[in-house]
Amino acid sequence: MAVNELNARFRQADCQPHYHNGFIQLSEDQTVAQEIETPFWKLVAEPKWHNVDHDMKEAIDLRDNGGRDPAFYAARSLESTIKIISGGKLLTTGRKKELTTTSIT
Repeated sequence: MAVNELNARFRQADCQPHYHNGFIQLSEDQTVAQEIETPFWKLVAEPKWHNVDHDMKEAIDLRDNGGRDPAFYAARSLESTIKIISGGKLLTTGRKKELTTTSIT
């Protein structure tokens, strides 16, 4: 509840910051923050998504601070997401270079 109150106070003050999961992120669009950012960070708060959470935070931090290659960390986050989903649907065998034509939907 304290996080919701903090974010509400940011909005009331017409400030761009949005707090989530230990990070304060600039959020230029309130609708994007409510409909995309907040649900995403709630999802990756679960332990199985730890790598996704970490890599996305690294990508955002590098982007916001002009760091080198934030897209690399975003791509690592996507790769981890694919591995988690395909592993949960038993579509992988653990071999790194395996390709499958089975749909993950």
